[in-house]
Amino acid sequence: FFMNSPRISVIIPAYNRADLLPRTIDSVARQTLLPDEVIIVDDESPDDTKAVCEQLINTYKGKLNIIYTRHEVITGHSLILMMNGCLTNCRGRLCS
Repeated sequence: FFMNSPRISVIIPAYNRADLLPRTIDSVARQTLLPDEVIIVDDESPDDTKAVCEQLINTYKGKLNIIYTRHEVITGHSLILMMNGCLTNCRGRLCS
């Protein structure tokens, strides 16, 4: 059934979401069809988002390919620029 499945990338924008990221990644990990990569895009969170991402990378090593990226805040349209950058660099044929 899944032999010819397309490559899938999951992109998760995160700003001050250290408390929600474990639940989000756990949900991704419980899917029937796992993504080829999970890209967490941090928009300079002042909370513990980076530390939580590092823990999640270690926790799900071998099950999920979690990629953490941190973008500096850009004046105006920073979320749009971040997401466009992720879409350009993701390897999946399908992005969510």
